[in-house]
Amino acid sequence: IHQTKDGGFIFDGLSSSPPSGNKTSPNYGGRDIWVVRLDANGNKLWENTFGGTNYDSPGNIQETPSGGFIIAGMSSSPPSGNKISQLTIILFDLLTGMISNLTN
Repeated sequence: IHQTKDGGFIFDGLSSSPPSGNKTSPNYGGRDIWVVRLDANGNKLWENTFGGTNYDSPGNIQETPSGGFIIAGMSSSPPSGNKISQLTIILFDLLTGMISNLTN
């Protein structure tokens, strides 16, 4: 769990679950990267999953100078799900958690 510049928190982990309980984002395959953004009081602001049909795992999440977040992860998935290349570098928007894939 990392504290963000605005006093909130963000963490990444693994998920193989479909939407249920407090998780609203889909599962794309065997195991996906799951990112959750919390406010300073621990309330969920957004969450998102990223992955393909096989196994994907996050590296360390970092806040960017612009206030978004970046993760470099590992993947055994081909381009599938919401993953568009073998290179796994993901940018998340600060407010909405929308994903941008960086490719080579």
